[in-house]
Amino acid sequence: MSSLKIISLKVRGLRNAGKRKAIFSYLKNQKASIFCLQETFSTKDDEKIWTSEWGGKIIFSHGTENARGVCVMANPNSLFQVQSVEINLEGQFIVAKLDEDYSIVNIYASTD
Repeated sequence: MSSLKIISLKVRGLRNAGKRKAIFSYLKNQKASIFCLQETFSTKDDEKIWTSEWGGKIIFSHGTENARGVCVMANPNSLFQVQSVEINLEGQFIVAKLDEDYSIVNIYASTD
């Protein structure tokens, strides 16, 4: 069984390239395997660019350009393999099974 360290962060939007670069740079300097981000404000159009900039696997559950959205990002050096993924279409949660040992749940629940 591999060691797993997870970081969870509410980012309040990553559509701004400068903010996304700063967040990705910060996360890459952390010694974690998996990163769970909430309030990404992502859309399907963002996937290819963000994945390229991150350099590793990203699982998205999109909200809108201005609300919701979560993602689970694997450290580019991580050896974990995604076995299955469940998302909801409103950008509020992701459930991902990694290898045989771990399941990751990333939830964004509004305070409203």
